[in-house]
Amino acid sequence: MAIYTGIDGSAKSVSKIYTGVGGTARPVHKGYIGVDGVAKKFYDGGNPISSFALGTEFGISDPSGNKTYWYKLIHKGVPGGGLYDSTANGAWLWRTNIAASTSISNNYIYGYEGWALDNWCVNYPGGNITSSVANRLMTVHLPYVKQADYGSANVSSGSNGLSRKCFLLSAVEMGVYTWQGVDGLMAQEGAKLDYFDYTTAATDKRKADKEYWTRSKRTHNGNYMYAFYADGSLCNAGYRENSHGLRPCIVLPLNTLVTTFKFLGELNYIN
Repeated sequence: MAIYTGIDGSAKSVSKIYTGVGGTARPVHKGYIGVDGVAKKFYDGGNPISSFALGTEFGISDPSGNKTYWYKLIHKGVPGGGLYDSTANGAWLWRTNIAASTSISNNYIYGYEGWALDNWCVNYPGGNITSSVANRLMTVHLPYVKQADYGSANVSSGSNGLSRKCFLLSAVEMGVYTWQGVDGLMAQEGAKLDYFDYTTAATDKRKADKEYWTRSKRTHNGNYMYAFYADGSLCNAGYRENSHGLRPCIVLPLNTLVTTFKFLGELNYIN
């Protein structure tokens, strides 16, 4: 249950509550309401995101404060496999729905870095995440295949990874083994994140409104990126000229505080 207040005739969601103490506004950390003579907590303003279960959804407002976009917690800490360094030690948050759609190029492509999918993600926080949260996004070193290595499965990782604050997940991070790519043509761009299961079949954990891109390119072929169908099954032929969805991922510090509203349900917000 969210709380709203009227501003200029429009309902605005409340993300923080304050009370006056000695003429000074003090933040309220917990709020209670009487229900049938019993105090029920409806507001909690300070639990670290690390205390929440995988799959929990969190609302983050856009810079205008007029829209809230939802993200799902898909991993906590550094993923396994030895391909990430300490820059990945945070709370991985994945957009719960399709944020936009785009094609990649009318010409041969040489990977993820610097192409349409990557460029869109680089610009995403500025127009979609309130500055108080955007300023805390972690810069993660992502395992990836450099443009110079586009024809191979050679992965640059750790401190040599791709430095990004917003990015698309790789097919491997979403539970696909590299050998399940077309003729084995999938690089080991990361490790499975804890929220996902190992499968190429349809799964609710990867389901979306439409087909969407990953950051995994078909090696030895400049025409295709891997994608997922709307039902969550692997699509191994995402053609570069086709328009598919984008589901960005961001990483925040594990001690990021979450505001929780509880009454008939539970809604969590990051401010």
